[in-house]
Amino acid sequence: MRLVGRGDDADPLGLTEKQALILQSERPRGRSLVLTAEQREQSARKVRVAPVAQATGSGFLPGSPVKFYLLPSTYLGQLINDGSGAFAGDIPVPPGLTPGTYTLQMNGLSPTSQVRSLSIGVVVKPTSVTVGKVRAKVYFDALSPLLDDAAKATLRKVARKARAGSIRSVVVGYVQPTDATANDVALSTARARAVAAYLRSRGVTGAYVVRGDGRAAESGVRARRVNLSITFQR
Repeated sequence: MRLVGRGDDADPLGLTEKQALILQSERPRGRSLVLTAEQREQSARKVRVAPVAQATGSGFLPGSPVKFYLLPSTYLGQLINDGSGAFAGDIPVPPGLTPGTYTLQMNGLSPTSQVRSLSIGVVVKPTSVTVGKVRAKVYFDALSPLLDDAAKATLRKVARKARAGSIRSVVVGYVQPTDATANDVALSTARARAVAAYLRSRGVTGAYVVRGDGRAAESGVRARRVNLSITFQR
C-alpha cells in the first residue's frame, strides 16, 4: 500500500521529520470573507484542487472496499478493489479539520476474507500554509563529482531559503556528452548524491528524490550540472 498527501496545489506534501504523513484541510469558506481586488485576481489565476490522501494498494479481495478513517472519529471514504484485488484513487480530506496529529487507518479484506488493516500517523495542516519552490543549477568540473566553492555557495543560499520548511527535494545530475559513455549514469548519479548530501548537512530535511539522468541535451560546462528543485512551506 502506498500513501501520498496532496495539498490544494496538487503537490505532494511529504513527511514530517518523524515520518508522519502530512495532510491538508481547507478552512471552511464563510460569507463574511472580504477579498481585495488584488486577492481576487490572484485567486482567479491559481488553480485550486481539494486536498486529498492519494492511495494505491494490492493484495485484497477482488470487488471489496478499502475503507479509510481518520481516528479517533472521522470516516473519510472508500476505494473499491478491481478484479485483481488492487485499488487506486483519491480520498478527499474533509474541510475544517482541526490542525494536529491523527491516525489514518485503512481497513480491507485479504483474498481469503481476513481483515487487513494498516495505520499511519498523520499531521493535518491548514491550507493557509503557503507552499513555495526554489530552483537552482550547480556546475561541476570535467569528470568530477566534487562540489567547488561556487557550487557550495549556491547551495548554502538555497538552503537558507528552504530549510525551515523543506518538504521535498528533487536532485537530478547530468554529464557532458562525449564519445565515452561507460560512466554517464554513475557520474551523473554521483553528482546528484553530492548535492543531496550537502543540502542535508545544511539542514534541508524532508523527502529526497536523487538520481542521475546521464547525458544532458547541452554540451560543455552547462551540461556538467545538477538541477535542483525544493518544495517548502513558508
